[in-house]
Amino acid sequence: HRRRGRTILEFRDLRVLGDRGFPAIRDLSLSVREHEVLGIAGVAGNGQQELCEALVGLRTADRGRVIVDGEDLTNASPRTFIRKKVHYIPADRKGTGLVANMDVKENSIL
Repeated sequence: HRRRGRTILEFRDLRVLGDRGFPAIRDLSLSVREHEVLGIAGVAGNGQQELCEALVGLRTADRGRVIVDGEDLTNASPRTFIRKKVHYIPADRKGTGLVANMDVKENSIL
């Protein structure tokens, strides 16, 4: 029997709006403990991108809470999430995740 680790990520009643102003995520509550792995999967357009963007400060939560290591980071800046070691790899890494005029080393530093 394994001991349950501390909660490192928690969503409480999270609601995130999509680009058209309609809820992409509704009333999501979940927690991730140390040593657990969370995968988010689904058909494109079902809210995965909006959820990930809310988790790293790229999209605001309309309602609810995003808690990382016990600290409420709801609608915090991307810089705050980076300091907490929360990162996001977008699906369109070339279009969204890179600065085209920078080389690989410079992009990796970002």
